[in-house]
Amino acid sequence: MKYLFVILNMWVITCLADDDFTFTSIPDSEIECLALNIYYEGRDQSNSGRVAIAYVALNRVNHKWYPGTYCGVVRDGYVVGRRDCQFSWYCDGLSDIPKEIEVWQEIRAFALWFAYQNEYVVDPTDGATHYHSFKVDPWWSDKLKYNGVIDDHIFYTEEKR
Repeated sequence: MKYLFVILNMWVITCLADDDFTFTSIPDSEIECLALNIYYEGRDQSNSGRVAIAYVALNRVNHKWYPGTYCGVVRDGYVVGRRDCQFSWYCDGLSDIPKEIEVWQEIRAFALWFAYQNEYVVDPTDGATHYHSFKVDPWWSDKLKYNGVIDDHIFYTEEKR
């Protein structure tokens, strides 16, 4: 956790020293959606795994077939009473209030950093728009391009290259 705050503090100092820096605000609600997705999909993953999960959300935000916001991506496919969500935690019927406070604070700080600094981080998923854990075998996995494995998630790209 301390490491992330050091990075955030260095980023602020760097931005303040850069005369060409222009600040584009991302709504707090968008950071919250990204952070909740990382928390529920990857709180038990390594830093690389969390970056990968964040990048899948960003790759969808930037993809023409998905909503153009983090909240839109996280909530995509949700219909009350059904479990057809893109991210299973969002429609599992359980509370979406994080219980592991220290982990939540760490992930919230990471999500804030990632939202503003992702262009300085290589996408370890190679543009993936989908992933799943080893625990499941979704019907769509053999229809997409396999991109690789990070921690216990398998990553895929929607469009064949």
